[in-house]
Amino acid sequence: MKSLYAFIGVTLSLAALSGSLQAQAPETAPSWRVGVGGGSLWAPAFPGSKDYQLMVVPDIRVAYGDTFFASVDQGVGYNFRGELGWVAGPLLKLDFGRNADGKSAFRVAGSRSQALVGFADIDSTLQAGGFVGGRWGDWQARLELLQGLNGHEGFTGSLNLDYNVVMLSAEGRRGPPTILSTGPRLLWGDAGYNDAYFGISSAASLGSGLPSYKAGAGLVSAGWSFSYVRPLGPQLTLIGIGGYDRLMGDAADSPLVQKRGSENQFTVGLFLSWAL
Repeated sequence: MKSLYAFIGVTLSLAALSGSLQAQAPETAPSWRVGVGGGSLWAPAFPGSKDYQLMVVPDIRVAYGDTFFASVDQGVGYNFRGELGWVAGPLLKLDFGRNADGKSAFRVAGSRSQALVGFADIDSTLQAGGFVGGRWGDWQARLELLQGLNGHEGFTGSLNLDYNVVMLSAEGRRGPPTILSTGPRLLWGDAGYNDAYFGISSAASLGSGLPSYKAGAGLVSAGWSFSYVRPLGPQLTLIGIGGYDRLMGDAADSPLVQKRGSENQFTVGLFLSWAL
């Protein structure tokens, strides 16, 4: 899953849904939960790309009660719960970077983009930071602040707001609910992050034919996400996601985006998760 925007789309959508499900089905005593699964994702080949790829993505998640969690999309973190529905904690995530040759280990169909010929790879980046969120009735908000420890070494902040619609099963409250979530999202990056993904160095300019460009700190994108979670049985769950992001500021103005990409970024995915 080399597309950063595809990864962000899954992260924001499933993170919000996870909180909703926990709130609807609290445990009487903490216990370990493990889920395995996977699905397909149709997303841009890289942030700002006009080429799309179909990817098959694994999904493995582990949680202990409503405190510790670990998964590909949410990262590894710990929930400290406060009063009035607030939750905060530390967080580790992996940004999968960007391959200049258009290759992706998860791609099964779609264009192998040539737009990055002449650019350097962006290595996978371990990001460390924290999050804070809250839930008020049917609304849920989450802010994540992350610093890259290697790779792009940039700092990012993401904010999403979700409205959750809970539809009870035919068995009433005894059965798991179907949940619809939708809401806006924002991504901000510092100069290190934005220049890594949208800047064009002198070497990249010579190799690509695009003019040199220095991207500064600012809003990277604004968008909207949709999520759908439907239990298919006691252990099997269907998860659908969709999202749109509009690149903003220096990211949108990059010659890479203007001449070889697109400011409009769409993501659609369908997953199955099996609770062990």
